[in-house]
Amino acid sequence: MSKPHRRRRRPSAAFIISCLALFMAMGGVSYAFAAGSIGSKELKNNDVRGKDVRQHTLTGDDVKSNSLGGGAVKESSLGKVPEAASADSAATINGIAPDALTIGRGSTPNDCEPGGAPIKCATLTLDVPRPGRALVMIGGQWNSDDAAGSSVRGVCSILHNNVELSPATSEGTTSDATDNAHEQAIAAQPVVTDVLQPGSHEFALACDDAVGDMDFTNTRIAAVLLGSI
Repeated sequence: MSKPHRRRRRPSAAFIISCLALFMAMGGVSYAFAAGSIGSKELKNNDVRGKDVRQHTLTGDDVKSNSLGGGAVKESSLGKVPEAASADSAATINGIAPDALTIGRGSTPNDCEPGGAPIKCATLTLDVPRPGRALVMIGGQWNSDDAAGSSVRGVCSILHNNVELSPATSEGTTSDATDNAHEQAIAAQPVVTDVLQPGSHEFALACDDAVGDMDFTNTRIAAVLLGSI
């Protein structure tokens, strides 16, 4: 006796949709959203990592303005900005370094005893790197070993390369403060030179004692290079 033939039933549409939904759910989020439909709400904070971003795809528009600090930049990878490059050429003026634009020198204190003829009581050499004028100043004191009330007379002048820069000052007195226990200051005479050319320039304080015996103590001279105008 033959068995009755059983007709195979086709799965219903609801069953197929249920299986498809289950398959999509098991496959992960990427199958549940259409491309371009994932937004901030679907992402957990701090869930996206650097390796998840395609290299060389981020631009300045992707970063909030003024949000990156110096600590976020590898300084060694930065090139020289145009302003810094132009500043290199401004580091010199006509080829002269800034520290050479204003120079000065002063002599060490010195004592001298002229013998009736001018002698250099203080000297210095100023190396001038560019054309310019120099301000020259002197200082010191004088006294006399002669008896009190004796007349003493002397002169002091500033020399530039052994040539007098200005009229000599008169030092001395006739009746008061001529003993060696009292000192008088040498008359101050600051001088601004004509324009000096580059090279070595000697400046000196020269003094003599034409009348009486005068000693000059703590003598010194200083010079500072100024502008050329």
